[in-house]
Amino acid sequence: MILLKKGFVLFILAGIVILANGCEEADDDNITYDIRTRWSYAQYYDEGNTYDTGSIVFSGDKNKGEYTGLDFYGNPFEGAYTVDGEKVYLSGDKIMSGEFADSRKIQGTWLLDNNAYPWEAWR
Repeated sequence: MILLKKGFVLFILAGIVILANGCEEADDDNITYDIRTRWSYAQYYDEGNTYDTGSIVFSGDKNKGEYTGLDFYGNPFEGAYTVDGEKVYLSGDKIMSGEFADSRKIQGTWLLDNNAYPWEAWR
């Protein structure tokens, strides 16, 4: 009887794993554009003045993964990203949110001292 219960528990756990994997793949269906590649970016502040420019590389899945980059001075930065439809969210060293304008451009806002400023990325 105990062996049967252990088998049932393993069966349920296997089903949960299969469902979780299926849900992750389904999330990719909601992605309009694939962010995974190298991008150039610019961050602005105070009436359009440039705060920083550089490059950023997204790697991982279409809907989530990690980013690494170099700023204007060659300083490295990194973090995680999430994509939902056309919306993009970055956490880590850069806190940004944005939206794909098209397959080659993202526009949004970033935070500095609790103030939101515009940024854009292009490839």
